[in-house]
Amino acid sequence: VEEAEEKKDEEEEVWQLLVGLCTSGTLAAAHTRPALLGRARAHSILGCTEEERGKTGTGPRRFVQLRNPRGGFHADSDPSEVVSALNGTRVEGSTYADGSFWVRFPRDFFTAFGS
Repeated sequence: VEEAEEKKDEEEEVWQLLVGLCTSGTLAAAHTRPALLGRARAHSILGCTEEERGKTGTGPRRFVQLRNPRGGFHADSDPSEVVSALNGTRVEGSTYADGSFWVRFPRDFFTAFGS
């Protein structure tokens, strides 16, 4: 039980850090674990949002908006494969050039970017 509480506290601390970075307009990025996509990839963090759940929910659903890397050795990668590997959802109206998508926080975010 104590471990679970510590994990929740750490997740909340990271969430508050991300929200602060996004709110202040600070440029930030996160890099994936190399094993996830064959090599580490840096993704720009574009935003954070929360959606309230209904009465049966256990709190807000949180999402982090990321952008696919488009330069260097990532230029030849298929953005759809990256989004799929990160269990992401394309941002509505996102194009190949823009490459932005959402990942759920904390589960999918920490799966891809956690230590």
